[in-house]
Amino acid sequence: MALLDVVSRHDVGDATAPGLTQVLRMRTGEGTDLVQTQVFLTVPGADGPVGRVVLELVFTAEPEAAQRLTPDFRKFVASVHVRRNHPAKEGEQL
Repeated sequence: MALLDVVSRHDVGDATAPGLTQVLRMRTGEGTDLVQTQVFLTVPGADGPVGRVVLELVFTAEPEAAQRLTPDFRKFVASVHVRRNHPAKEGEQL
């Protein structure tokens, strides 16, 4: 990378399932400008923090394409759901 700037960074979620979103501006060694959106989502495990999983969702594009495609990436992130192999306990979120 010839350039790497953090454009924005925001905490998301809550104490049981914290997450982070950030937007990076990058320039490759060849001079190509890119925008990368990173989303990190924590999925609580059945045993609380011990078994949790962190999902990393990343979208990288040239700036013009990123502006046009970011709404679709947001819809994709909102559609991500984790299925468990075992049924949830009473009161437990899926």
